[in-house]
Amino acid sequence: MSVLQETIDKITQPIRPLVDQVRRSLLGANNERLDFLMDSFHKLTSQQQTGVIVGFGAGLGILVVVIFALYFARVSALESELERGFVAIQDLRTQAARYKQAKSRFDRMVSDVQSKTQSLRPKPFFEKKANKVGVNIESLKEKTSTIGRDSPLAAYFDEVRIDFRMSKVSIPRMLKFMVEIERSDKTLILRDLKIRARYGDKLYFDAEANISGFKRL
Repeated sequence: MSVLQETIDKITQPIRPLVDQVRRSLLGANNERLDFLMDSFHKLTSQQQTGVIVGFGAGLGILVVVIFALYFARVSALESELERGFVAIQDLRTQAARYKQAKSRFDRMVSDVQSKTQSLRPKPFFEKKANKVGVNIESLKEKTSTIGRDSPLAAYFDEVRIDFRMSKVSIPRMLKFMVEIERSDKTLILRDLKIRARYGDKLYFDAEANISGFKRL
């Protein structure tokens, strides 16, 4: 026995029982079902035999057509799935590129705000600006609170709020003071301003202001 034959025997040996079982189920233990079909076929007239052959051929043809139809349908479905997969991959790459750009801009913004706010000391800063424009600040209070967790800035900053009062200040000086604060490059924003008239004085007013900014964690 050749080496090739031995190899074939080793490969086919495990499936031989299954093949034999299928053959017996279809043809019988001694091919008696096949013999019965052949005997029955030979007993038919020529016209009947022709009809059986034509019917068998037609059935076989229909089976082949169905098999090919299923095959091509499956191939078409697979091509559609592959096309959707490629589109999804391309979309993912596009979104990844956009995310990378947005992340880069966000990181630059965070770095910029950190550099502007790391040296901010609210009380000395406001007193310096007030002296510059001739404004009198009273009762300056600073309060720090966390930023809402839905904000991406929450991982880098706290929110700082500064409340203060100004007494006997003119409108032009008050506006100049607010402009000085917002132009100070310290990311400070005026949130609220209340102005009250002074009794018997039409040139000067009292005011309360609320300003917010960022404080590095």
